[in-house]
Amino acid sequence: MEAFVRLFFLQGNVADLERAYRSDPQGTARLLFYWRDRNNGLGRKNLFLIAFRFLVLHDSSFLQLLPLIPTYGCWKDLVVLAATIPVACEPIASLFAKQLQKDQVAMRQGGYITTAAKWFPSSHAVHGRSQLTQRVQQLLDVTEEGMRRTFLSPLRHYLQTAERHLSTSQPINYTKVPRLAAERYTQTFRRRNMLWQPRVPTPRSLLDVVRNVLKCQGLEADKYWNRYKNSATGIDLAVVCDPRCHDPTYPIAFALAAGKEGIYTFSDPSVRITFPLNASIALRVATLQAAHTGSQLSLTGITAQCIVVITTQPLPTPLPTLAQGQRLIWWHPTAPVKIHEHSECHIEICGFTSKLFSVLSKGHIPSLTHVVTSTLEKYSTITVVNT
Repeated sequence: MEAFVRLFFLQGNVADLERAYRSDPQGTARLLFYWRDRNNGLGRKNLFLIAFRFLVLHDSSFLQLLPLIPTYGCWKDLVVLAATIPVACEPIASLFAKQLQKDQVAMRQGGYITTAAKWFPSSHAVHGRSQLTQRVQQLLDVTEEGMRRTFLSPLRHYLQTAERHLSTSQPINYTKVPRLAAERYTQTFRRRNMLWQPRVPTPRSLLDVVRNVLKCQGLEADKYWNRYKNSATGIDLAVVCDPRCHDPTYPIAFALAAGKEGIYTFSDPSVRITFPLNASIALRVATLQAAHTGSQLSLTGITAQCIVVITTQPLPTPLPTLAQGQRLIWWHPTAPVKIHEHSECHIEICGFTSKLFSVLSKGHIPSLTHVVTSTLEKYSTITVVNT
């Protein structure tokens, strides 16, 4: 299980991946899709592609998982895998051929289609004359020109892709331009529309919301704050920030997530900060940022049952004295992930992931094994059948 924990928190290596595969192929497959999952996972495409290639070369049974990749990732992933794993080219070609036919039927009926046509290589693209494209043309019984006229051009037009509109004078609906396309074609969009501005990325977590506000990008931050404030735990917890910890992002986000509504404790434990009931996220962050000051770290006078100290310094010796029933979590967010239990009440935690943040903000002392297993339960339908 140690190999799984290291891989889960992105601290592992190829040897850990091989050990995890040998001990639990099913769990390893679920871990890979957690890495790739663009909505609820880490969204780490390159890491997923490297690991998937490694596992397929060790065990061809993992080819069974190819149909799931567009669901958790992107059709472009399959193009890359076909170019780097020769044995995967035939099943990937079959997936593309079947999906393009289904999308063609759905398009004629005015229904939903996938992005398979968008990411299938055009003849002038890097993978345009690859074994994959030739095999798909054979399966669909079309020439290169027929492929373009019959499938790719109509389906891409139906998808209203930004790339297609850039080659014409047709207006572009900028609200539907994907983030990566907006970044890639920023200068081109501005030449066509001087008032165009790229959208602020949608925050994926409360930490992202705080970062956006600190960067003055909090235009939609209140909408996301409302989602989180209703789930604030309201536990008896004090957040203490070491003044030597110069980045206020972690303590501010932690205080917003974990503190009782309107009560937060920072580097001066004797000061409690209150807010109006409907205070905006920008006001809360600005107030907490101003409280991120002090000349020394002190735990004197804190009566909360759970104290979280966010710091870059090691837990001091002797251990800080606590009142009866109190717990101390000494947290280094930017260090490699590990947990060390110094005593029943003194826990030192290193590292940061969104899952670890969620557990800590509830005042729980987490078991890394439990964090891993509970997260991968969402991918329990992913199975590999040995052939």
